[in-house]
Amino acid sequence: VFAGKGVDFVRQGGEVLVSSHTARRTSVAMALLGLLLMTASAGVIIFLDEVGVIQSGGFARWWATASVGGMVVMTGLIRSGLSERCPDPALTVSQMVWTITSGAVAYAFAGEARGVVPSVLAMILFFGILGLNQGQVIALGVFAMLAFSTAVLASTQWGDFPLGFLDIAYLLMILIVMGGTMALNLRILSVKRARQQLRKESLSLALEVAKNREIALRDGLTGLLNRRAMMEIIGQEQRRNHRTKASSVLAMLDLDHFKRINDNYGHAAGDGVLQAFAATAASLVRE
Repeated sequence: VFAGKGVDFVRQGGEVLVSSHTARRTSVAMALLGLLLMTASAGVIIFLDEVGVIQSGGFARWWATASVGGMVVMTGLIRSGLSERCPDPALTVSQMVWTITSGAVAYAFAGEARGVVPSVLAMILFFGILGLNQGQVIALGVFAMLAFSTAVLASTQWGDFPLGFLDIAYLLMILIVMGGTMALNLRILSVKRARQQLRKESLSLALEVAKNREIALRDGLTGLLNRRAMMEIIGQEQRRNHRTKASSVLAMLDLDHFKRINDNYGHAAGDGVLQAFAATAASLVRE
């Protein structure tokens, strides 16, 4: 009993946190993951600021509050359903732009600790960028490269020291990380599109096969099952009777004086009679 109540409590708590709305649940879960990663990253920056590795003069705390607060607001909009009025209900692009901007700002004031920022950003981008299309992936990748290029130049001004080889190396590594992340996600999108196309073609082929089978088993004039289909059904019934020791009845119908219709009114009229009879029979007996 206690175990059951515990499971119910966890499930209800999960629905309160993530939402019971099926279409919204995935977006909320991804937003919470982004929020968790951003919070952890902010915690690392604050820790480095507290121990003196970063000399931000208190700016790190303001940065952390703004970075995490922005993700909290967007997560709340997704969870409440208010974001569904937007063209991008999951706010994926907005979250990515906010994350890239926050990372670039952190890089600018991180000083000697700025090397930890690109790896954290790449992890966040990898999780968030999976729901985007090809154009959005490329646009965000270019934006990230430009933002961090600007951050590298700004970091030399923040620390009041000239651009050096280490800054160039950091910039190259950022470009490599961003380019690799973008290429990986483009590859994932390509594979996803290929799978969707293959699934679509497989479904189309299955429908075509079913259509051809239906044509092969139906009489072209009346639409009733033809001889081939009847032989399959009779075979199935024989096997069922053998298994259950039951018996079957085969009833045959004949249209009286049908030849006179063809002789007097022509075969087209006879075809019409057959079609009318088939439609009447099909509406009155089981399939």
